[in-house]
Amino acid sequence: MLQAVQQERAAEALEKGREEGLEKGREEGLEKGLLLGKAEAILAVLAARGLRVTPSLRRTITACSDTGTLDAWLLRAATAASTEDVVREVPLPRSPSRRR
Repeated sequence: MLQAVQQERAAEALEKGREEGLEKGREEGLEKGLLLGKAEAILAVLAARGLRVTPSLRRTITACSDTGTLDAWLLRAATAASTEDVVREVPLPRSPSRRR
């Protein structure tokens, strides 16, 4: 009887772990798909504008794992004078110092 209860609990724990693993995998897959979609959109905009994308730049764009950065690059891709301008570093705005 005790062994049957232990086996049932083990089976329930295994099933719960499997479900949690599947959910985590789905979330990671969705995130990767979102990132890839944004990267492909950037590349499509650059291609539509006739701007040459080097293999190095393509790797930089497709390797990016930050959605905020990809969003910024997508906006820049629409108006940038060159492909290098799309991924350039932009300094963070400085907060105004307080005068006393």
